[in-house]
Amino acid sequence: MNLRNVHLDEPLTAPATASVIEIARLLRDKKRRHIYLLDEKEFPIGIISITDINAKVVAEGKSPDGLVATDIMTTPLHMIDIENDIEKAYYEMVAHETLAVPVTDNGLLAGVLSLSEALRLMLRGDDGARR
Repeated sequence: MNLRNVHLDEPLTAPATASVIEIARLLRDKKRRHIYLLDEKEFPIGIISITDINAKVVAEGKSPDGLVATDIMTTPLHMIDIENDIEKAYYEMVAHETLAVPVTDNGLLAGVLSLSEALRLMLRGDDGARR
């Protein structure tokens, strides 16, 4: 099953130039655990999780004042193109030990596929019947 035909979660995004304080507030306000960072052309270039903020700012005793997203983002970002199939996406997530993978369409972020959704779809098969 092609990724173009599956439900993708809407990603939370911010410009890579955003401050760490802005990122933390977005994560809090949207009740999300991670945010994808986009460059000036809106291409995804990194990710920040609440764990990144805790480990790279709070636990290190750094002040978030003056820090920008690129100072603490995780990169490279492992992505998969929307033309790939669900099995490839699933095995990419397993190989990179991630619970979700950003899906791109012509380099732009189209959505996010979770590991649980990929597994659910693989177990059901293309025809929707449970295997």
